[in-house]
Amino acid sequence: MSRELSEFLIELSIAIHQHSMYPPGHPSLEPAAARATDRVAYLLKERGTLSLGAARDQLVIEGVATDANHPLLRALAGRLHRHHLGAISFHQGVSKQEIQGFLLLMAEEPDQTGEPLGLGPRERREQQPNIQLHPVAYDSLRLVADDGTLEEDEEARTARTRYAQLWVGLAKASVMGAGHNEQPSDAEVEGEPDEVSRDPGAVAQAISERSDGHAYDQVIIGYLLQIVQELRNASGPEAVQLTRRMGELVSKIEPDALARLLEMGGDSEQRHQFLINASRGLKGESVLRLVQAASLSEGKQISHPMLRMLGKLAQHADGSPGIQRQHALESIQEQVSDLVTGWGSEDPNLRGYTSALSEMSAARPDLFGGGVQLPEVGPRRVVDMAFEMDLVGDAVAKAVKQLMATEQTSWLLERIADNKSSALTRSLVGSTHEFGQLLQQLLDNEPVDPLILDTLLGLGGESAVEPMMQALVDSESRQVRRLLLDRLVTLQPDVGLLATRHLDDPRWYVIRNMLWLLNGVDVVPEGFVPDAYLQHENDNVRYEAVRLGTRLPRGREKAISHGLTDANEKTVRLALNAALVICPNSALRRVVSRASSGPTDVRLLAIRVLEAVGTETALCALMEMTQPRRGLLGLKHPAKDPVYLAALRALCSSSYDPRVLRVLESARARRDPEIAAATREGSDLDA
Repeated sequence: MSRELSEFLIELSIAIHQHSMYPPGHPSLEPAAARATDRVAYLLKERGTLSLGAARDQLVIEGVATDANHPLLRALAGRLHRHHLGAISFHQGVSKQEIQGFLLLMAEEPDQTGEPLGLGPRERREQQPNIQLHPVAYDSLRLVADDGTLEEDEEARTARTRYAQLWVGLAKASVMGAGHNEQPSDAEVEGEPDEVSRDPGAVAQAISERSDGHAYDQVIIGYLLQIVQELRNASGPEAVQLTRRMGELVSKIEPDALARLLEMGGDSEQRHQFLINASRGLKGESVLRLVQAASLSEGKQISHPMLRMLGKLAQHADGSPGIQRQHALESIQEQVSDLVTGWGSEDPNLRGYTSALSEMSAARPDLFGGGVQLPEVGPRRVVDMAFEMDLVGDAVAKAVKQLMATEQTSWLLERIADNKSSALTRSLVGSTHEFGQLLQQLLDNEPVDPLILDTLLGLGGESAVEPMMQALVDSESRQVRRLLLDRLVTLQPDVGLLATRHLDDPRWYVIRNMLWLLNGVDVVPEGFVPDAYLQHENDNVRYEAVRLGTRLPRGREKAISHGLTDANEKTVRLALNAALVICPNSALRRVVSRASSGPTDVRLLAIRVLEAVGTETALCALMEMTQPRRGLLGLKHPAKDPVYLAALRALCSSSYDPRVLRVLESARARRDPEIAAATREGSDLDA
C-alpha cells in the first residue's frame, strides 16, 4: 500500500475521531475535513474511484489489508464494522462539504444511537453523491439452493420442526385443557397455523383464564420447561421467532397465573434451573417477569432497588445490538443465577446485596481512598448495580479500587463507555487526580485499545490534558507515546504551554515529542524559540527544532543556517525547503556549498534555492558549476549529469546577463540535444 493511501486513511480516522469529540462548529473540525479532502483529491487524480473494504479490525484497499495492530486504522475499521458497512467508495469530484457530511455521519456511535448506517434507510447513506456507502446485509444472508429455495441440513430441519411442535402443542394445550397430551401432527406443524397458534396473546389469555386443576397446569408448564430448555443454546430464524412468541406470551399472562404455573414446575431446584435457562434463552423483560412470579411462588420478596436494577438491565438486554447489550445479557444471567441460588437464605437478594444496595445510596466518597469493607458481592456486580441505579457510595468506591488493583480496568472502562452520563462516570473523571490514575491503568496494559482511550479522553475534557501529558512523559512504550501524541496535538492551545515545561527532560525522545507537539499547535507560546536544541546530539531532536524554528519569524534565520550544516540529510532537505520560501543572506554561502557537493537530490534542491534567490552570489555559483575549464587540450566542459542540466535551466532566467549568455552559448556548442534543450527551458526543475 502506498504512503499516500496510508496517510489518507490515518487522516480520515483522526478526522472522524475529532468530529465525534467536538460539537459542530468547533474550530478543529473544518481543518480536519479540509486535510482529508486534500488527501483523497490527490489520490483521485490518477483514478476515477477509490474504494476501501472493511473487516472487523482491518481495512482492505487494492487487495492489500492494513495492519490490524495499527491503532488508528484498526479504529476506523472497527467503526465501519459497527455501522454495518462493508465498503466505502470515493468518486472523483468529491467536495469538502461532502467529506464534512460523511464525517458527521461516521462520527455517530451506533452502539449509542442504535442506528447503524448500514441498517438504516438508503436515503441516509446517499446524502453525498460522490461518497457511496455499501452496507453489509447480514439480515439477508441465507443459504439458497439452485432452485431458489432455502437449503438446510438435517439438523436444522429437525430443530425447526421441534420448535414448531412445541409451540403448536403449547397453543393447543392452552385451549383444549389438561386432556390434550398429543404431539401436533406434521400437517399441523407444516400447514397454515390456526388463529391460536398465530397469536401468543390468545394463548396467554387462555392460560390466565383457566384454573381447573393441577393437571392442566402440569401440561402447560411441561411445554414451557421444554421450550426454555430448547432456546437456551438455540440460533437461527425459527429460534428467533419462538423467542419472540415466548416473550409476548410471558408478558401477557397474568402474574398470579404465571406464579401458579411456576409453583407447579417441580421442586425448587427444578424451578431455579428453569429460571437460569430462561435467562439464557428469553428476552430480558420475559426473564424479569418470570423472576417476579417465581419469588411469589416461593414466598420470597425481592427488594425494590434490586427489581429496579434488573428492570434496567432488561431494557438494555432487549435494546439495539452492541457492547452495552452484551454486558446487560451477561449481567442478567449472572444476577438470576446468584439470586435464585440465594433464595434458600433469609435474604432473597443474595449474599450482601441488601448491604451493597444500602451503601450505594451514601454520599459521594473518595473513589480512590477509604478503608470500607466491600460486601460479599463481587466488585463487578457492585459496579454494574451502581451504573444501573445511578448511585455511588463507599461500596462502589471499594469495588472500583479492587477492580483496578486486580488489573480489571479494561472491563471498568468498557462499562464507563456504556454509561457516559452516570454518576459513577462523573465521579471517576471529575478530577485530574482520579482521571490520571484511570488513564495510567489503561496505558499500563498493552496493547492499548484506542477506542476505550478515546472514550476516556472524550469524557475527561479539559481535565484530560495534564494527565495525558504526564503519561506521555512517563511512558516507555512507543505505541503508547504514538497514541497520546496523535490525540494531544488536537487539544490546543494548552498543549503548547505544557510542552515547553517538559523540554528540560534529559531523555531525547521526550524533548523530541515536546517539539513535535509544538510543531502541531496553531500558536506557539509567545517568546519561545527552539535555538537551544538546534545542536542537540540526537538527529530527531535537531530535525524537530529546525522544523519548528523555520515556522517562527524570530527563529527562522538561525534554524535554516543550522539545518544546512546538519549531519542528517533529512534535516538538510528541510532547511533547503524553508530557504526556498525565504533564504537569509547569512545562509546563502551554505546553500552554495550544498549545491556544489553531496547527494544528487540535495544538490538539485540547493540549485532551486539559488535560482529563487537570484543574487550575484547565487548567479556566480551557478556559472561556476556550468562553465567550461581550460585544460591542456583546450576547454573542458562539465560532465552531463542531472546537476549540470539543472544549473543550466536555472541560469536561463538570467540570460539577459552577458556572462550568463556566454555560458549558455558555450553549452549549446556541445551539440547535445538534451543540453541544448536545458539552455532554452524555463525554471521547471522537479526535485
